[in-house]
Amino acid sequence: MKYLIWLLIPCLLFAEDKANYKWNTGNTGDVIITDDDNVRMELDPLGYLVTVDIEHHKIHEGESYAAAVYDSDLDSDTLFVFINTPATGEIHFLASITASNTGIASFYETPDVTDSTNMTTVTCYNNNRQSSNTTSATVYYWLDGSTDLDIAAANLGTLLESARIGSSLNPAKATGGVGEQREEWILKQSGQYLIIFVADNDNTDVRLQVSYYEVDL
Repeated sequence: MKYLIWLLIPCLLFAEDKANYKWNTGNTGDVIITDDDNVRMELDPLGYLVTVDIEHHKIHEGESYAAAVYDSDLDSDTLFVFINTPATGEIHFLASITASNTGIASFYETPDVTDSTNMTTVTCYNNNRQSSNTTSATVYYWLDGSTDLDIAAANLGTLLESARIGSSLNPAKATGGVGEQREEWILKQSGQYLIIFVADNDNTDVRLQVSYYEVDL
C-alpha cells in the first residue's frame, strides 16, 4: 500500500500546473508536502498517508461546535434543551448526558415549541479556538416549572431515542451514569429538536452536552 502512495505523488505534483509544491521532512522522519495554498499531505516514516476522520477535519476547518448545560441541583424535575437548525446546510449531531442520579433522557423531533422568549440561550463554542466562524444553529434550555413553556406529552413531537441514565436496581443505592448517542443524527433543515432529561430524585447533578459540525450543501 505504501508503494502505491509513493506512485500517486507524481500525479499530485502534476495535477495542477501552477501549483508550487514544497517538500519537508519532519522531526520524526515524516514527509510533508505543501502546495502554494498551504494544503498539506503528510506521509509517515513508513510511507503511509496520514489521514484524519471527518469530525477531526471539521474541527480544523472551524465548522465544529459544542454547547453544554449544567445543573448542580436538579430536583425531581425536567431539564429541556431545544435545538433550532438553519434553513441551509446540514447539522451532524451528537449528544451526551452525565447525571449523579438516575433518570430518563429522550430525544424528540418537531416538538410544538413556538416561543423561545423565556428560554435561556446556550452559547455554542467553536471547537477550533483560532477560528472566527460562528454557528448557524441556536440552542436553548429551560427547566420545567421555571417558565410558562411546559409542554404536554402530546406536543413533544416524534420520539427518536430514549434511554435510562444510571441504575435503579437498588433504590436505596441508586447510581448515576453517562448516556450518549452512538449514532450521528443529520438534522432536518429549519428543524426543531428537543432533548429532555427527567430526574428520578432530588439533588441530581446533571450535565448535558451537544456536539455537532456543519456541512455546506
